[in-house]
Amino acid sequence: MNQLDDITVIQKFVQGETVLLSNPNLRLEPSFNTAQLLAKKGGLIATAKLAGQIRSILLRHSSIYGELVNRILVEHRYIPVGITPQGLTQYEHRPIPLGYEANYTEVRFLWKMWRSHYSKKRIPNQLPLKVLTQKGWEPVQTIEFGQESFFIRVPSDELMLCVSDRIVWINPMTDEEPATQFFHNDSKTWLESF
Repeated sequence: MNQLDDITVIQKFVQGETVLLSNPNLRLEPSFNTAQLLAKKGGLIATAKLAGQIRSILLRHSSIYGELVNRILVEHRYIPVGITPQGLTQYEHRPIPLGYEANYTEVRFLWKMWRSHYSKKRIPNQLPLKVLTQKGWEPVQTIEFGQESFFIRVPSDELMLCVSDRIVWINPMTDEEPATQFFHNDSKTWLESF
Protein backbone atom coordinates (compact mmCIF):
# COMPACT_ATOMS: atom_id res chain seq x y z
CA MET A 1 0.00 0.00 0.00
CA ASN A 2 1.28 3.48 -0.87
CA GLN A 3 2.05 5.80 1.99
CA LEU A 4 0.10 9.08 2.02
CA ASP A 5 2.11 12.29 1.93
CA ASP A 6 1.35 15.19 4.30
CA ILE A 7 -0.57 17.20 1.69
CA THR A 8 -2.84 14.24 0.88
CA VAL A 9 -3.64 13.66 4.57
CA ILE A 10 -4.46 17.38 5.03
CA GLN A 11 -6.61 17.42 1.87
CA LYS A 12 -8.55 14.36 3.10
CA PHE A 13 -9.10 16.16 6.42
CA VAL A 14 -10.37 19.33 4.68
CA GLN A 15 -12.64 17.26 2.43
CA GLY A 16 -14.29 15.66 5.48
CA GLU A 17 -12.83 12.16 5.24
CA THR A 18 -14.36 9.95 7.92
CA VAL A 19 -11.79 7.15 8.12
CA LEU A 20 -8.65 6.91 10.22
CA LEU A 21 -5.59 7.93 8.15
CA SER A 22 -1.97 8.41 9.09
CA ASN A 23 1.57 8.72 7.83
CA PRO A 24 4.84 9.17 9.75
CA ASN A 25 4.02 12.86 10.44
CA LEU A 26 0.23 13.29 10.59
CA ARG A 27 -2.86 11.46 11.78
CA LEU A 28 -6.51 12.06 10.87
CA GLU A 29 -8.86 10.82 13.60
CA PRO A 30 -12.59 11.05 12.87
CA SER A 31 -15.21 10.68 15.59
CA PHE A 32 -19.00 11.12 15.75
CA ASN A 33 -19.42 14.69 14.40
CA THR A 34 -15.80 15.85 14.28
CA ALA A 35 -12.42 14.98 12.89
CA GLN A 36 -9.04 15.98 14.28
CA LEU A 37 -5.82 16.52 12.39
CA LEU A 38 -2.89 15.74 14.67
CA ALA A 39 0.87 16.00 14.26
CA LYS A 40 2.73 13.05 15.67
CA LYS A 41 5.13 15.63 17.13
CA GLY A 42 3.23 18.64 18.42
CA GLY A 43 -0.33 17.49 18.92
CA LEU A 44 -3.53 19.10 17.66
CA ILE A 45 -3.35 21.08 14.40
CA ALA A 46 -7.02 21.43 13.50
CA THR A 47 -10.53 20.21 14.30
CA ALA A 48 -13.35 19.95 11.76
CA LYS A 49 -17.04 19.98 12.62
CA LEU A 50 -18.63 17.52 10.21
CA ALA A 51 -22.30 18.04 11.13
CA GLY A 52 -24.57 20.86 9.98
CA GLN A 53 -25.04 22.76 6.76
CA ILE A 54 -21.84 24.81 7.04
CA ARG A 55 -18.75 22.85 7.91
CA SER A 56 -16.35 24.70 10.14
CA ILE A 57 -12.70 24.07 10.89
CA LEU A 58 -10.67 25.40 13.81
CA LEU A 59 -6.95 25.84 13.05
CA ARG A 60 -4.04 26.30 15.44
CA HIS A 61 -1.71 28.52 13.40
CA SER A 62 1.18 28.04 15.82
CA SER A 63 1.56 24.46 14.60
CA ILE A 64 4.40 23.77 12.17
CA TYR A 65 1.68 22.73 9.72
CA GLY A 66 -0.46 25.85 10.26
CA GLU A 67 0.47 27.68 7.04
CA LEU A 68 0.22 24.52 4.91
CA VAL A 69 -3.24 23.71 6.31
CA ASN A 70 -4.25 27.35 5.79
CA ARG A 71 -3.18 27.24 2.11
CA ILE A 72 -5.15 24.04 1.52
CA LEU A 73 -8.20 25.48 3.31
CA VAL A 74 -8.12 28.55 1.04
CA GLU A 75 -7.79 26.32 -2.04
CA HIS A 76 -10.95 24.49 -0.91
CA ARG A 77 -12.85 27.77 -0.38
CA TYR A 78 -12.66 27.94 3.40
CA ILE A 79 -12.23 31.44 4.77
CA PRO A 80 -11.62 32.69 8.30
CA VAL A 81 -14.66 34.03 10.10
CA GLY A 82 -13.23 34.72 13.54
CA ILE A 83 -10.90 33.83 16.37
CA THR A 84 -12.04 31.65 19.28
CA PRO A 85 -11.27 32.59 22.91
CA GLN A 86 -8.65 29.81 22.78
CA GLY A 87 -6.84 31.60 19.93
CA LEU A 88 -7.87 29.19 17.18
CA THR A 89 -8.87 30.61 13.79
CA GLN A 90 -12.33 29.48 12.70
CA TYR A 91 -12.82 28.78 9.00
CA GLU A 92 -16.12 28.18 7.25
CA HIS A 93 -16.81 26.91 3.77
CA ARG A 94 -18.09 29.87 1.80
CA PRO A 95 -18.64 30.13 -1.93
CA ILE A 96 -16.29 32.53 -3.67
CA PRO A 97 -17.66 34.13 -6.84
CA LEU A 98 -16.33 32.72 -10.09
CA GLY A 99 -13.21 34.53 -11.28
CA TYR A 100 -12.13 35.70 -7.80
CA GLU A 101 -9.47 34.67 -5.30
CA ALA A 102 -9.67 35.08 -1.51
CA ASN A 103 -7.34 37.10 0.72
CA TYR A 104 -7.10 37.54 4.47
CA THR A 105 -4.69 40.39 5.07
CA GLU A 106 -4.08 43.56 6.99
CA VAL A 107 -6.43 46.17 5.56
CA ARG A 108 -3.49 48.10 4.06
CA PHE A 109 -3.07 45.40 1.39
CA LEU A 110 -6.67 45.90 0.28
CA TRP A 111 -6.08 49.66 0.24
CA LYS A 112 -2.91 49.20 -1.83
CA MET A 113 -4.81 47.12 -4.41
CA TRP A 114 -7.63 49.70 -4.41
CA ARG A 115 -5.27 52.63 -4.97
CA SER A 116 -3.28 50.98 -7.74
CA HIS A 117 -6.16 49.48 -9.75
CA TYR A 118 -9.53 50.92 -8.75
CA SER A 119 -9.52 54.40 -7.23
CA LYS A 120 -8.91 56.62 -10.27
CA LYS A 121 -10.48 55.13 -13.37
CA ARG A 122 -12.93 52.32 -13.65
CA ILE A 123 -12.26 50.09 -16.62
CA PRO A 124 -15.56 49.03 -18.24
CA ASN A 125 -16.58 45.53 -17.18
CA GLN A 126 -13.83 45.40 -14.53
CA LEU A 127 -14.84 43.12 -11.65
CA PRO A 128 -14.93 45.02 -8.35
CA LEU A 129 -12.97 44.25 -5.22
CA LYS A 130 -15.32 42.77 -2.61
CA VAL A 131 -15.17 42.41 1.17
CA LEU A 132 -16.96 39.93 3.36
CA THR A 133 -19.63 41.53 5.55
CA GLN A 134 -22.52 40.07 7.51
CA LYS A 135 -24.55 40.37 4.30
CA GLY A 136 -22.04 38.38 2.23
CA TRP A 137 -19.60 39.58 -0.45
CA GLU A 138 -20.13 43.31 -1.03
CA PRO A 139 -18.33 45.45 -3.63
CA VAL A 140 -15.98 48.12 -2.33
CA GLN A 141 -17.24 51.55 -3.37
CA THR A 142 -14.51 53.68 -1.78
CA ILE A 143 -11.62 53.36 0.66
CA GLU A 144 -10.30 56.35 2.57
CA PHE A 145 -7.47 56.59 5.06
CA GLY A 146 -7.25 59.00 7.97
CA GLN A 147 -6.15 59.15 11.62
CA GLU A 148 -4.63 55.62 11.54
CA SER A 149 -7.95 54.15 10.34
CA PHE A 150 -9.35 52.94 7.05
CA PHE A 151 -12.93 53.68 6.06
CA ILE A 152 -14.38 51.22 3.54
CA ARG A 153 -17.73 52.04 1.98
CA VAL A 154 -19.84 49.13 0.73
CA PRO A 155 -23.49 49.28 -0.39
CA SER A 156 -24.89 48.40 3.04
CA ASP A 157 -22.51 50.20 5.40
CA GLU A 158 -19.20 51.91 6.08
CA LEU A 159 -16.55 49.79 7.81
CA MET A 160 -13.90 51.40 10.02
CA LEU A 161 -10.73 49.39 10.59
CA CYS A 162 -7.46 50.20 12.33
CA VAL A 163 -4.22 49.91 10.41
CA SER A 164 -3.34 46.54 12.00
CA ASP A 165 -6.81 44.99 11.55
CA ARG A 166 -7.23 42.11 9.12
CA ILE A 167 -10.05 41.72 6.62
CA VAL A 168 -11.35 39.02 4.29
CA TRP A 169 -11.58 40.26 0.71
CA ILE A 170 -11.64 38.93 -2.82
CA ASN A 171 -10.11 40.27 -5.99
CA PRO A 172 -10.45 39.22 -9.61
CA MET A 173 -7.96 36.54 -10.62
CA THR A 174 -5.21 37.72 -12.93
CA ASP A 175 -2.17 36.21 -14.53
CA GLU A 176 -0.05 38.33 -12.19
CA GLU A 177 1.15 37.06 -8.84
CA PRO A 178 -1.03 38.64 -6.11
CA ALA A 179 0.75 41.17 -3.91
CA THR A 180 -1.07 39.99 -0.81
CA GLN A 181 -0.43 37.83 2.22
CA PHE A 182 -2.70 35.01 3.20
CA PHE A 183 -3.99 34.21 6.63
CA HIS A 184 -1.50 35.06 9.35
CA ASN A 185 -2.84 35.27 12.89
CA ASP A 186 -0.56 37.97 14.29
CA SER A 187 -3.23 40.71 14.32
CA LYS A 188 -6.77 41.21 15.54
CA THR A 189 -9.44 40.49 12.96
CA TRP A 190 -12.55 42.60 12.38
CA LEU A 191 -14.51 39.36 12.02
CA GLU A 192 -14.20 38.69 15.77
CA SER A 193 -17.33 40.79 16.20
CA PHE A 194 -19.47 38.41 14.09
